[in-house]
Amino acid sequence: MKNGETKNGEGRSGLVERIRWLLQAYWESSQSKMARELDCSQATISKVLSGDARPGARLISLICRHAAVSEEWLRSGSGKPPSERRLTSVTTASTLPITRVLLPGPPDAYPDKLEGEEFPIAATMYRPTRCWLDLQHDAAILVADDPRLVLQPHDLLLLDYAIAEHQERLTSTDEIVAAWVTRDTGKEPSRRLAIGVLKHYSTDDENPMWLETGRPIYRSLRNTKHVQANLSARDPVTGRTVKLGVRTVPALVTPEGRVEAISEHQFDSESFPIQPDDIVAVCIGIFRRL
Repeated sequence: MKNGETKNGEGRSGLVERIRWLLQAYWESSQSKMARELDCSQATISKVLSGDARPGARLISLICRHAAVSEEWLRSGSGKPPSERRLTSVTTASTLPITRVLLPGPPDAYPDKLEGEEFPIAATMYRPTRCWLDLQHDAAILVADDPRLVLQPHDLLLLDYAIAEHQERLTSTDEIVAAWVTRDTGKEPSRRLAIGVLKHYSTDDENPMWLETGRPIYRSLRNTKHVQANLSARDPVTGRTVKLGVRTVPALVTPEGRVEAISEHQFDSESFPIQPDDIVAVCIGIFRRL
């Protein structure tokens, strides 16, 4: 049987034969490797291939997602079969593309945003829905206070755009994610992609999910400038006001042209309420290039 060609027969036997063919072509006939990559039990695969169990909807969905085949072809044998190029890339892949900007979807859907640079990846970690993100100097997450996120420019984040695979993690733990956020500019809200830490808060709100970028709010405000100002502070011991002298500080320029001090709350980190559908990618690994 070559290039996925099977009898286009109806019923379970044709579906099982196509699964068997994918097992050989994608996972080198290793049921354990297939089970590990699909995150299912080897017993399930064995029972399906032996005819003791019917291929369930979850198994079919996992196979389609990981093997990059169409569900129409897998179920019926019709439609677009897997190509030899795709089979070769899946079984022998050892690199993933590097991007320097956040993508709104899988890298193979945005070839114009790829610069041709790639970085090694273990073959078992390869998915066409994954890519490396090269953190830039202005990446918001670089200034996060979380000690777990002491990231540096040009650290590589392994992003996975197959969100469905990570739903359990996204609803129960804090994760580094890329998501759409809406920023109020004072005129019309602007929507952009941002990377940060997904936080969960126990509230009565319908949406307890927030994306915290770790970037001080004033850096995202328009019309900021640095000015000379006489600063003072209250001594916590004596209670007296102590003059700190002239310092260069960031300030806001209002639409009317007035220069105003940036209020204390604006030095807090950016945070945006987001919906589950706003999340486009999950970070599943970090690599530091020395």
